Amino acid sequence: MLTHDNLQAKLSNSNSAIGNRSGIVGISAKLVTTREDVREMQSLRYRSYLSAGYLAPDASTTFSDQYDEQPTSQSILIFHNGTAAASVRVCMFDPTIKQGPGSSIPATPIFGTEIRNYMTNVLSEFAKPRAVEITRLSRHPDYKRNIALVMTIFNLIGYLVLNFDAHAMFATVTEEHIPFYKRMGFNLICKPKRYPGLNVDTVLLGCPSTEHRGIKGMTVALPDMSSSDPNFKKLFSGEKFAVSSSNRILGDTNNYKSISLNPRP
Repeated sequence: MLTHDNLQAKLSNSNSAIGNRSGIVGISAKLVTTREDVREMQSLRYRSYLSAGYLAPDASTTFSDQYDEQPTSQSILIFHNGTAAASVRVCMFDPTIKQGPGSSIPATPIFGTEIRNYMTNVLSEFAKPRAVEITRLSRHPDYKRNIALVMTIFNLIGYLVLNFDAHAMFATVTEEHIPFYKRMGFNLICKPKRYPGLNVDTVLLGCPSTEHRGIKGMTVALPDMSSSDPNFKKLFSGEKFAVSSSNRILGDTNNYKSISLNPRP
């Protein structure tokens, strides 16, 4: 029988075998582009969600869904001293697409009506509005107190939003995380519902891309980001690159102490 204890032993052994293969010290990032990247992301995500109690133990030790390898989804792996420590995925939604990639995002099965109404009412100035869902934000349990990793993710997410030329962002989060997202310009759209496939209830938040705000010393506002930024080019080169405060990503880590974020659907 697969128990939590023997599963954790299995995960610890597999994680220790990864090591620092890149030789990059500190925080680095990479766009998920290869089968190895996908597997590493899904394994890290599983550890994160299992630790948070969102998932039951599973022998596969991975957590995946249909969106992971769709062309309308892009994911980022964040590394600490070369070891995969955090990840996030962004999925694009275009309501004019009737089926296939882009016709849905992970949140549409439970928040589909609310998402479409938001895009119709808030994005009415656009003939063909597009939006993205920020989803599957994960941290390895060994790095759950490393807030710099999370802030790195929230900044790099902006480059995925720019790449999709999205007019709005959606996020499904637990109620305890609403204040943090409101600081970045997100507003509550719908009260909690049970998220598909997970043991957690989430609310739906939305933010027009032009109204996204940075948190001083911590995150960068989307309107202040550009596809000409060095980190945009490094990210979409597909290569792993070092992330530093000189690239205006990490900001002042002293500001991170009061923030705690669990994995996000």
